[in-house]
Amino acid sequence: EMAGESAFSLVLLGMGLDEFSMSPVAIPTVKRLIRSVSLRQAKVLAREVLDLPTSERIGKRVGEFMHDLAVG
Repeated sequence: EMAGESAFSLVLLGMGLDEFSMSPVAIPTVKRLIRSVSLRQAKVLAREVLDLPTSERIGKRVGEFMHDLAVG
């Protein structure tokens, strides 16, 4: 359930998904996160991770994005 992992919901949003399936408890967190970024930012993140070769690198990049979001 990738959408339930709040950071990865931004990647899915950037890929064009506009409906997510997740547990009800995850909804407030994902909703806050999605509202905190622009669609443009989500699309840039999605393009970046689609070019990465491994799931580890994708996870690292998404983590960096989240860190930058929190710091910025």
